[in-house]
Amino acid sequence: VDASFFRCRQLSLSWNMTPAMCQRIGLKSLSLDASVNNLFVIASKRFNGFDPELGDSVMPKMYSFGINVGF
Repeated sequence: VDASFFRCRQLSLSWNMTPAMCQRIGLKSLSLDASVNNLFVIASKRFNGFDPELGDSVMPKMYSFGINVGF
């Protein structure tokens, strides 16, 4: 089996609210964060959905969300 593959190990997004918008709601700062680990693997169909690095196993996805508020 061809063992070449493409993996997205981590994807992160972050958003910061502008200072003007924060002042309207009485905050100094506000930011939101989200990340996903082990999002996907593109490999040969012969792997049947298994991870090429782990053999007969699948690496689990991990989701993380966060909020940071400054008063």
